[in-house]
Amino acid sequence: SDYFEKIVEILTVNELLEHIRKNYLGLNATGKEDGSIATFDEFLADVNKVCCYLSENKIEPKKHIGILAPNGYSFAVCSIGVMAYGCVAVLLPPQLDKQMVFGCSKKYDLAGLIYAPLFTEKVELITKDVFLADSNTILQTTADKDYTNKNVDKDDSACIIMTGGTTGKSKGAV
Repeated sequence: SDYFEKIVEILTVNELLEHIRKNYLGLNATGKEDGSIATFDEFLADVNKVCCYLSENKIEPKKHIGILAPNGYSFAVCSIGVMAYGCVAVLLPPQLDKQMVFGCSKKYDLAGLIYAPLFTEKVELITKDVFLADSNTILQTTADKDYTNKNVDKDDSACIIMTGGTTGKSKGAV
């Protein structure tokens, strides 16, 4: 019926962003940590800032970038930005302690780690070979062009999400 005709097949994060551009500009998207509401225009601009920041810091596409932030606007923007740039977002649970964050940086071969400023202490053990950036710094930058990676293929890995560990220790699922 008409209900199923509205279903859109979206195969990549960049197809999702393009769908948003075509259909939702000017509309409210989601709440932000400060209590304000972000429009889809602002959301897209902030996702692009993440892409720009990764590009300016010479992070190569397909590398693993950890995200350590509480669930919220910054987490969503940074995660989607990493994927839109063509990297793999490794979504780290915010309850990890600094030893576990360090262990995950090694286990998942992180080239970078974007973290919420409230987790600064949790990234203290990360070695110099891992690029570190706090989400506030990234979202305060400006982007002068579209930095999303148009070469992301539908079969490229987008993210690694930690499982609940119901049959043992938690592990990352691609």
